[in-house]
Amino acid sequence: GGWTSASPPIADPLVHYDFEQTGSTLTNQGTASSADGTNNGATTGSTGILGSSWDFDGSNDYVSTSWSPDFQIGDEFSVSLWFKTTSTSFSSLINQWGTQNGGGNNGWNIIDSGTSASFRMSSDWNGGNAIRVNTGTNSAFSDGNWHHLVLTYDGTGHAGVTYYLDGVVESSSADLT
Repeated sequence: GGWTSASPPIADPLVHYDFEQTGSTLTNQGTASSADGTNNGATTGSTGILGSSWDFDGSNDYVSTSWSPDFQIGDEFSVSLWFKTTSTSFSSLINQWGTQNGGGNNGWNIIDSGTSASFRMSSDWNGGNAIRVNTGTNSAFSDGNWHHLVLTYDGTGHAGVTYYLDGVVESSSADLT
């Protein structure tokens, strides 16, 4: 599938990638330092929704960065991305994971589980301090067309997650505490 970006909707996003660059570096257009990315296998210069995009094969292509945001369960934030895919297999749309000293995972992701989109956030999966919220079917976005996905999180737990697909609120359900 391909990835592209439009101008950021907020004045000073922490991270904003426009995917217009070619080559090995993805320059952060946002305010976070150390957030430039390194291309690991993606094809650059593909046709995007606006301008160019990068094409990830869904297997082993990714962008790595040394930036590691420290979002916690009580923090508010939003993530927005354009994507297109025909895959109905499990894949990560965007994520940031690390490991805590106690061995649990610390981070967040938005995934295509093959049947739905899922948002997961954890400050310790092993300790039970985690949330996971799923949308309905992914058939709405695995059609090979460009889609805009926005996730907002208000810091209040499962009920604080809202998904928007192409500007429409998606129904969701929590399945992990």
